[in-house]
Amino acid sequence: MEQVYFVRPGEGKSGLECVYQYGNYTYYGPLDVPRPTAASELGSTLAGVQRVQGAIPFYAETASLEEGSVPGKCLAALGSAMEFISEEMTGVVDEIAELAETETWLDSEGAALYFEFEATERLNLEDATVVFAKVYRSDVMITAVFFGGRFYVTLSEASGAEQDLVDTMFPHFVGRRRGMQLRTYDHPGFAKMGVWEAGDAGSPAAALEDEAAGAAAAASGDSDADAVADMSGDGYMQIYAVMRPTGGTSSRAALFRYGGWVYTGKVDFGLPALHLGDIPEMLPALQRQQGRLEYTCDVGAFPVESAFFPVVRQYMAAVSFLHDEMIAVQDTLAEMAEVGITSWIDADWAASFFELALELTPELRAVEAIASKTYFESGIVLHCVLFGSSLYCVLANAAADLPLLDVAFPDVTARCRGAQVKAYGAGQGPAGPGMPKAQRLTVWEGRRRGVKGVGWGTVAAVKEDAAGANAGAEIRAKARERAEAEEAARRATMAMLGGKGAAKASAAAAADAAASDGKEADEAKPAAADAAAPVPAAASSAGSPSKLRASGAARAPHHLGPMPAAGSGAARAPHHLPSLGSTGGGGGRLLSSLPALDPSLAKAPWDAAGKPLRK
Repeated sequence: MEQVYFVRPGEGKSGLECVYQYGNYTYYGPLDVPRPTAASELGSTLAGVQRVQGAIPFYAETASLEEGSVPGKCLAALGSAMEFISEEMTGVVDEIAELAETETWLDSEGAALYFEFEATERLNLEDATVVFAKVYRSDVMITAVFFGGRFYVTLSEASGAEQDLVDTMFPHFVGRRRGMQLRTYDHPGFAKMGVWEAGDAGSPAAALEDEAAGAAAAASGDSDADAVADMSGDGYMQIYAVMRPTGGTSSRAALFRYGGWVYTGKVDFGLPALHLGDIPEMLPALQRQQGRLEYTCDVGAFPVESAFFPVVRQYMAAVSFLHDEMIAVQDTLAEMAEVGITSWIDADWAASFFELALELTPELRAVEAIASKTYFESGIVLHCVLFGSSLYCVLANAAADLPLLDVAFPDVTARCRGAQVKAYGAGQGPAGPGMPKAQRLTVWEGRRRGVKGVGWGTVAAVKEDAAGANAGAEIRAKARERAEAEEAARRATMAMLGGKGAAKASAAAAADAAASDGKEADEAKPAAADAAAPVPAAASSAGSPSKLRASGAARAPHHLGPMPAAGSGAARAPHHLPSLGSTGGGGGRLLSSLPALDPSLAKAPWDAAGKPLRK
């Protein structure tokens, strides 16, 4: 007998209501239980719902529900999602059997596994807060939890005896554990699928269990009473943000932050929605239309009434939080590697990337994708992509990096091994009111050369790799030539954009340099504002581009040291590179869908320093 608790916003004392299906009987009414704010609370939430389920009024027989009724729409939406999920789980049986030949934990005695499906913002689940469900497909019983934009699903044989839906039927998914990403989707409702171990008492993951406890104290923060705000942040940043299209068009609002300046405008991708596999082509598609962007403001005077203000503010806070968390979990990763959970990190850590699952705010739910690059004084660069409810990040070495965002982000569509490093309690995440909340931190193996992935987007990525190999080599050669030519050029004291004293010194140096060249004083101001940015070291053929250079040594992610203090070292600034060009990978779904573009649109409205061009 199918059983569903569908909890959504409503008129209850706690602001919730529940659609409760028990076989052919459906109940619907207010629900008086605390709203769950973290995955670790779901067990008590289910128990609370069951304690008060007798007070939920009978509504109708399930078979006779009206399509337009709230219970009818909720159960229909859930049924559609479960059909997709059950088909996908059936389709990966052979793949899991193949993986088990090398990933023995997938088929070990007593293995407890669960599947995870990440939903997109376009999945229509009738504003569900949390869903607990037990459904049957043939002779298989599927139990599922939907929370925080993800389905957690387990399979078991359907027995003759009726089984009540209780919390022991659901996987324990808030601790450290191993996993595999299996597929990504070109689907309106789902982004990707993975399989994870549930961390029973005898697993290495359980021995290392260290669940997050308590809520992070919310920072009081200042009000947005001022007309503008300083959005400089920590480190030198380049950001591309693209909002979701509105009004049934393929046109989107876009923002580009280039060091100390911000540009906005409209771009057209020719597609109603992007998928995870489109991300590698998003930047070339934007670069072909960068002429549509116009100077908006200096980063130090960002208008707070701009629709992009909360988006950029929250994204920067999430990136900063992820950066701190990656440093904080070094010892955890080392411990997990010692018991074999993440031994592949030491074997091929350069391909690894992190994923921070987030509970998005309304502002970030309006975003289609954000890509950014942040330089830190240690010589480390963070490449981040926000897509759906996940923030992906890969670490790189500034010494061999490419200018701006012409860089290969990790192939997050590939089949790969993973390890859940940390789960977060209620309220944890970037500090401050109105910020997204963290759900969990995962490290992934990444797509390596010679490893065949599965799922939509991977084949396209492989084809792109082959087609763009020569172009990539040429770009890197030119980047090295530019770096070597500029090695002996003007050196500036490195400092974070927020560093007051160093910023003044750098500003004075930039002004003096401009004056000595006979330039106008106002020409020196933009250079002075941007001179405070941390800078990447010049490229060198001696170092491996796939390894970090931190304190003179390449280190695995769990061996990273703390970021050095500001004010030491010098190298060419990233804002002293040519502006973005119209080149980039081609031939994939996104670039093939672009409308016919005037070649002049590829001309950037900024100079090599990022400064707006004069009309």
